[in-house]
Amino acid sequence: MEEPIEKAAIPKLNVWYRMKFIVEGQKFTCLMAKRGEEFDEAKHLVGTWKHKAFKKGAIGFRESGTEYSRYDNVLATIVGVNETTAVKPRT
Repeated sequence: MEEPIEKAAIPKLNVWYRMKFIVEGQKFTCLMAKRGEEFDEAKHLVGTWKHKAFKKGAIGFRESGTEYSRYDNVLATIVGVNETTAVKPRT
């Protein structure tokens, strides 16, 4: 059963953000921070929820209605693997 996100993050226009999704079994955690900030769960937590529908599969992104977003440097790793940045973001 899906649970609502605890708080809604309201990103500002024309600002680069980093998103981090952690999936451990049925538990999902989402963090969002401005570029350059280290992730701090107390400060950057968007929400946690449980969902049992996903045992394996692809990672994807979607938009609907008037939403608009761009993605750069998408990296999927196993928990505990050091993250890397392939290129520097441009505005």
